[in-house]
Amino acid sequence: MCRSLVDAAAVPDASVLAAELTAREARCSTALGGGIAVPHGRLPGLPEPVVALGFVSPPADFAAPDGRPVDLVFLLLSPADLPARHLSLLARLSRILKSPGIAERLRAAGTPAAAARVLREAEAGLMVSQR
Repeated sequence: MCRSLVDAAAVPDASVLAAELTAREARCSTALGGGIAVPHGRLPGLPEPVVALGFVSPPADFAAPDGRPVDLVFLLLSPADLPARHLSLLARLSRILKSPGIAERLRAAGTPAAAARVLREAEAGLMVSQR
């Protein structure tokens, strides 16, 4: 995922990103359970937040609380100088991922565009339910 983000010009350096994510994961697993993990970090020089979705095959051990290996990885990166924004985005993403059926719908999406549509619909549903 790190190299893909560099190739897409979303982050400047894959090795810096990999080091940040490795250090973060060493402090505490970012697995939520249900086959989902949300590695996250703040990077100096990043102009805006970045969210990426990766499908892991075969699933990987993330030391999840439920013991289930991870097959959906959401990578959340924020500029280093915006810690409050990072926490807000992390909370928002966590709420979306806890929506009933979201993981199954993402696994069945088939294309990046379909997965993005699933996420937009889930977020819209949260916004409606919070009113």
